[in-house]
Amino acid sequence: LSRAFPYAGHYVMRTGWDEDALWALVDAGPYGAAHQHEDKLSLELYAYGTRFVVDPGIASYLDDPWTHYARSTAAHSTVQVDKRGQDRRTHVPRERYRVEEPEEALWASSAHLDCLWASYRDGYAGIDLTEGLVHSRLVLFLKPRFWVIWDLLGGQGAHEMETLYHFAPMLVQYSAEEGIVRSNRLGLPNMEFLPLGHPDSVEIACGEQDPVQGWLAMGGKLIPAPTVLYRLQGKLPLAFGVVAAPFKSCVSSGLEVLPLEAEIQVDGTPALRAAVVDREVGRLEIVFADRVCEIVCGEVSAGAQGLIVKRTPDGQVIYIAGLSVRRLSFLGAPLVVGEELKPLIEIEIKSTERV
Repeated sequence: LSRAFPYAGHYVMRTGWDEDALWALVDAGPYGAAHQHEDKLSLELYAYGTRFVVDPGIASYLDDPWTHYARSTAAHSTVQVDKRGQDRRTHVPRERYRVEEPEEALWASSAHLDCLWASYRDGYAGIDLTEGLVHSRLVLFLKPRFWVIWDLLGGQGAHEMETLYHFAPMLVQYSAEEGIVRSNRLGLPNMEFLPLGHPDSVEIACGEQDPVQGWLAMGGKLIPAPTVLYRLQGKLPLAFGVVAAPFKSCVSSGLEVLPLEAEIQVDGTPALRAAVVDREVGRLEIVFADRVCEIVCGEVSAGAQGLIVKRTPDGQVIYIAGLSVRRLSFLGAPLVVGEELKPLIEIEIKSTERV
């Protein structure tokens, strides 16, 4: 169901093959030898028979602004810096268009979750390479409900990080009061984005021509389709993310995102710390940093890059997952010990008396 294709850099996250399955594709691969788009770390999201976040495609190969847009970062669901896109065409030598070895990425998959952590390091148009800009993206699929998508922009100086999500043609709205972006399809499945942080601005562009934004190629033509743009400005590093939660009925997913009080030892780099709460099912606590570090989340501690703790509605720990983990303890009892780095360790807690 879920699969890594490391040489192509394509990663598939899937719950099943039926119409109601949830499915994602992430492109974390090389530039390629033809049909090159500046789209590293872009993704697509499908749920309940509907393609929500899509690759807008290309409608022609004429040398015009529409074709340049279709090939650019602006036409893909990834990150721009200072409204400038990825620039592998300028910065990557031709011998790197194809790869002899897979590009570096953390991939882990199980019945409970899929996780991808990958980076883009090849520069942005018009921005000095000496600033060392690196966009890293976490895509964490908590099966079978939702995705966590978290972006980290590192490097030097002050910049604007702009995260784009291209929707298929449908009504998409932003509630400033809730901070939530949500599709609005009457009587049909929908998807909402719950923010992991506080962007400086949120815009929904559709059918814009100056600059070109909010278009989808279909039947050899470009048609208007909404693009959600989250913007965050400041001195690097900058980090922002969303919980992408589809729902089949009702008016919302029923999820709530809360800040998480978790200790993390990492040298000033932003880390994801959030709790996703479903009042009927329980609470998922998520911590993730850009490197292996010491993490303490309630009764759980780990030497790891990421930690996920699932609790029942009354607060009992029933599941623990460590990502890029060396050590893991619960209630002071060591459960995993060793220096070898393991991509994923999962532990189900059936009784605290037996730990």
